[in-house]
Amino acid sequence: MQRKIITAALVAVGLFVSLEYKTLAQSSQSPTQSSPGTTTQPVPDATRSTPGATESNPSINQPNRDSTQTQPSTTGQNQQLSTQDRQFITEAAQGGMAEVQLGKLALQRASSQEVKDYAQHMIDEHTKVNQELMALAQQKGVTPPKTIGQKNEAVRAKLSKLSGSAFDKAYMNEAGVKAHAQQEALFSQQAKQGQDPDLKAFAAKVLPTVQEHLQQAQKQTGNSATKK
Repeated sequence: MQRKIITAALVAVGLFVSLEYKTLAQSSQSPTQSSPGTTTQPVPDATRSTPGATESNPSINQPNRDSTQTQPSTTGQNQQLSTQDRQFITEAAQGGMAEVQLGKLALQRASSQEVKDYAQHMIDEHTKVNQELMALAQQKGVTPPKTIGQKNEAVRAKLSKLSGSAFDKAYMNEAGVKAHAQQEALFSQQAKQGQDPDLKAFAAKVLPTVQEHLQQAQKQTGNSATKK
């Protein structure tokens, strides 16, 4: 009988210890452990870039090539003109301005009305041509000359000392025949061999006018030879 009591007591103690152990095991589990049926999502690393947010946008960080690219300037066209094109602008401008200045001198010193009429015709037509050439030169980034050049200055100085019939003869020979013969050669060469299309077109357009002036001067002086 005593043996049965001891056995029952041991069984009771074992059950008690088992219950206590189970209780302790449940309480020791981590409170952050996810319960069945739920999935713990990983917390994104704050230092990692997310698409569309912290990741660099290539369109923002890359330089804007359209805005930073250098646009061709007007003055840069001067570097594109050939030596012949620039020389044409200079010589044509100086010759045109000289025709206007010598024409005004002829209105003051000439004795023949025919010479004065020719001089006025030169003033009118060369003024228009000069204005067109100046505008074209500026468009090409070339600064046109402001003076008529040493050669034309020498002719003006020579004519300034003359008057009457002596002036008439010298003016028609210098400003009429010689000057226009030189301009005819200049404009003809540019129309054929010029590199810039606009300058070539300008030379080709003005060339007939220059030839007309030369023929008028040759007719008035009776000199059909080209003197240079």
